[in-house]
Amino acid sequence: MTKLLFIPGYFGSKLKDRLSGKTRWVRISDFFTNKYDLQMSESYSDVGVKNDLVNGDILLKVRVLPKIYEVESYEKTLKHLGHFCQKTNRELHTVTYDWRDDFQHSIQKVANKIYELTASGEKIEVVAHSNGGILISYFLRYGTQDFLSASENWEGTNYIKKISIVASPLHGILSLFKHVKYGTTVLQNKRLMGSLDYTSFKSTYFFLPHENWQKGYIHKKGENLKSLNLHNLETWKKNQWGPYNPGHIKELPVNEEKFQNILTRAQAFQNLMIQNVSERPKEKIKIQVIRGVGLTTFFYPTLKDEESSTYHYPKQDKIDGDGIVAAHSASPLHWFDQHQLRFDTIQSAEHLKIISEYQYQKTIHDFLES
Repeated sequence: MTKLLFIPGYFGSKLKDRLSGKTRWVRISDFFTNKYDLQMSESYSDVGVKNDLVNGDILLKVRVLPKIYEVESYEKTLKHLGHFCQKTNRELHTVTYDWRDDFQHSIQKVANKIYELTASGEKIEVVAHSNGGILISYFLRYGTQDFLSASENWEGTNYIKKISIVASPLHGILSLFKHVKYGTTVLQNKRLMGSLDYTSFKSTYFFLPHENWQKGYIHKKGENLKSLNLHNLETWKKNQWGPYNPGHIKELPVNEEKFQNILTRAQAFQNLMIQNVSERPKEKIKIQVIRGVGLTTFFYPTLKDEESSTYHYPKQDKIDGDGIVAAHSASPLHWFDQHQLRFDTIQSAEHLKIISEYQYQKTIHDFLES
């Protein structure tokens, strides 16, 4: 029986208190009260935070007002995948990771699950949504090697025969700046998750695009391209972004060596993701990439130039995407063509619905059966 592993995306697993086991992400009360305290216990600061959280099970659904207002996560996704597996004699498995953490730790958790499922020597199939697609892409080419010293080894081909990557920001994402600056608003809670939370998450910086994509049109004195230089600590300091927000500094003072280390690791990760192929894989696997288009998704921050003039990037540039990931970011990585690549585009499908609605998920089923 073929084993199928599902890897969820950002926000896709519960966060629980390490000692008590109580769920912290997400609680019903969070939708109504202005509390935000999901900061990572070890990040860019030497100051400890009050929570010690670890990832739990996949987040299926949050019943804010049962049968009246419920927030879907991955319940429908797993339901449809489960029915597909029953029909086709497959066995469905899942894996979770702390979506706030350094991608290295998340990749290791995914890898450990893959090693467990392939212990008998039989290869598996993988369906990965959003951030899950980034993690499995790296594992396919580099295994679990550290970003600062990795070299191409195509380890994933030893364990996987098919991968379906759905709505994944494979080329990085700038929309996270919106959350770094303003936090997340849901219902009556204007700070379901605050900007300090996103600032403390190591994963925030790993989502930053490669420097080739860190450019945008400045809407002042002409249409000039300007590099954001986001892997440079001084850029964050000058613009008072993230850790250098005056309010954040008071709560979590910046250890600049730690912060620069996060940025350096993030830059190394992005360099590896677009690196040219030096040695072709000995065995080709089947890869499917699905992206959504039709919704405006891009977000640019505001930065200051060398003369401290403020340049305003448009909050929403008219670039198609799925509401979360811009279309160009969800396009296949160039080295996917070393394998058997299938690329599907779905019109006007929102980021989660691409994986959770049967009419779209059927595209995955067709690929797995091909």
